[in-house]
Amino acid sequence: STDNSVDIISNAIRDVPNARLIALDQNEGVVRGLNRLTEEATSDWIAFVAADDYLFPNYASMMEELIRKNPSVGFVSAGVEIWDENENPTGERPIFYPSLSPRIFTASETRQLLMRGDNYFWSQVTFYRRQALLDIGGFDVDFGSGTDGIALRDLALTHGFGFVPQKLGVWRLH
Repeated sequence: STDNSVDIISNAIRDVPNARLIALDQNEGVVRGLNRLTEEATSDWIAFVAADDYLFPNYASMMEELIRKNPSVGFVSAGVEIWDENENPTGERPIFYPSLSPRIFTASETRQLLMRGDNYFWSQVTFYRRQALLDIGGFDVDFGSGTDGIALRDLALTHGFGFVPQKLGVWRLH
């Protein structure tokens, strides 16, 4: 960063015991940053929320409910509302929910699901199981902005996934 954001962040987290600033000497890009955060995190579950996206208040509790049912899944995800640059709702994803009730999909069920359709996973509203993400090597920098979609499919096909059929966040498209 070329501004004083490091100082601003340092001051903002000074009294937050579980917050830690990781300041790099040079910009390594978003994907490498996601991988670095995955490696540095100490929790079992991790979420990546862009600064311009938004999570609804019940997001964490809905995700935790599914995680408690099956902590070995690769991730848990939900629906996301899409907003334009003026914060007007323009749609939602996935277009078709893989289930109408919260549930876990095994790796085998995921294979069958993906043979019928795709685009069920949106990283804006996803809790990743940190170790599962590390086990697949994290996010592949070669896929650029599509890296999260590739990782989600890999995790779902390896470990299964959980899904909550509600919009639990906002993805802002600019």
